[in-house]
Amino acid sequence: FLPVVVYHYQVFSKDILSAFLCATAVLFLAKRQYVSAVLVFALATMLRPYSVAIIFAMYYFISDNARFLIYGAICSLIIVTVFVGVSGIVNSVLVLLYMPISPNFFSLDIERKDYIPLYVESFIFFIGILLFLVSVCYSRLARAFSYQSFAALFVYSCVMTVLGKYSAEHYDMTYEVGTMGNNALRKKIPILQIYISMVFVGLSFFKYKKKI
Repeated sequence: FLPVVVYHYQVFSKDILSAFLCATAVLFLAKRQYVSAVLVFALATMLRPYSVAIIFAMYYFISDNARFLIYGAICSLIIVTVFVGVSGIVNSVLVLLYMPISPNFFSLDIERKDYIPLYVESFIFFIGILLFLVSVCYSRLARAFSYQSFAALFVYSCVMTVLGKYSAEHYDMTYEVGTMGNNALRKKIPILQIYISMVFVGLSFFKYKKKI
């Protein structure tokens, strides 16, 4: 029911289908239905080859396994360094920061009226993640949750960086610091549940006012 999902379901449903297949594969893995998981995994990777990274990040995120996610983030960083270089490392961080607030509501020049719900959504995510960051400063539980959240997001950001490099080369663009190469708005769909979880953790901290 999020505006970004409703919008892209109407205009670019491939990303919605990809996210559905990844979520289904994670569900089967969580239920230990490995045959079904492999079949759905194969379909997901045929649609989006990088689905393997999404499934990895989502599975270990819901499994509350920060250690594997941190290992995955380190490996992803190495891959970015090898294939993209130093500019890729910087862009991975920029993608991590920018993706939840895309489209950029800080820009007051709103040319498309159909994007207004998306701007409202990005503003809500921005406020919610700010609350989460505050809760991380005071709550031990929120801080522990932040490790797996940011590690999973960074894995995906690295994937988007490598894709951005490929897209830039494909369209004969100069790849440098600040080059996205992909539509960050629709690419954030598979990891929306992480942002939503972070927002709820932040809201819960302020609701119960516990400094744990």
